[in-house]
Amino acid sequence: MNNRKGVVINNKTLKKQPKPPQEMWFWSGKSAGVWACGECNRIYQSEVMATECCKSKICKCGADNFSTVYTTCASCRHKQDMAREKDRFDKMDDITDSYDEQPVLAGDSFYKDVWEFFNCCDSLNNLEDEYIEVCSVHKLGYNISVDDVLDTLLDNVTENLEDGYEMEFDGVDVFKKQIQEFLDKQTGEIWVPCGKKINIGELVKQYGECE
Repeated sequence: MNNRKGVVINNKTLKKQPKPPQEMWFWSGKSAGVWACGECNRIYQSEVMATECCKSKICKCGADNFSTVYTTCASCRHKQDMAREKDRFDKMDDITDSYDEQPVLAGDSFYKDVWEFFNCCDSLNNLEDEYIEVCSVHKLGYNISVDDVLDTLLDNVTENLEDGYEMEFDGVDVFKKQIQEFLDKQTGEIWVPCGKKINIGELVKQYGECE
């Protein structure tokens, strides 16, 4: 029997099984450490992921014949994502009463404050039990270490050297000082979610009073 015609699992016949994955190689004959799906040629970091790419499956909910690297269907993954997001918000500190016009993150969009978010909403109805995440404000480059920048640069310069060969650079202290001066001159801001939330339903009431 040709297994690519279909396979029966739990009394359900799945579509054809994919061709086996192919390991990728450099011209030198050295393995590239990645695998290509035998059907769509998408590249993965493991043989298992490449094998599962276009393989038809049956989800625990009963949905079948979906071909992705996931072991569950899109509907179940969405429910799982929503549950994780709810759990994440449940653990946040509610600072609605002390909110002081910090930036906020709603979905995948940032706003300078909740009032800008309201102005971008098509409707402010049905927001009573909705929450959005508050962000802290940081100066651009706040999480950049001068030593990390220098190490990365020097690693790039020396990555093709033979093993055991070392190089010494002059003027490193001067260069580090220049990097720090560059970072200090940055005036931009970065908004970072800080694990706090506000009840936008409560603030809608204040927003209405301000109009």
